[in-house]
Amino acid sequence: MMRKLLVGLISIAALGLTPFSSGMISAQDHETFIQGKWRLEGEFPKDKSGRSRVWFLEWTFADVTFLQIGYPPIKQEGKYRIIKHVENTLTLELYEQKGNFGTKDRQIEIVIDEKNKRLKIAQQDGFSRVENKK
Repeated sequence: MMRKLLVGLISIAALGLTPFSSGMISAQDHETFIQGKWRLEGEFPKDKSGRSRVWFLEWTFADVTFLQIGYPPIKQEGKYRIIKHVENTLTLELYEQKGNFGTKDRQIEIVIDEKNKRLKIAQQDGFSRVENKK
């Protein structure tokens, strides 16, 4: 038993991994990172008159709750729990929901890019943290 542990530790050291390597970050650390408000925005293609409209999507994670809002008008809220954690990806189950998308439980993946401080939420890439204005 001790020999297996020693071989494992030597292998980890040989790979240059530390407890801070991306593969060693815990689900709790990643959950802490996603807390707060995240925003993605853009512009619709110009219409026939040459005008364009902006759109946005925001996700807010606070403890075990979430709020999703956007324009054109979207609002969904409820609770979440982490059901899977692999490297930099969290899979969340959304439950006790209400809003535009109904009440049925669903799952989303969040890919975390801590270096660039970005999230990819439900296949939509480029969410940036919204800083509180003072």
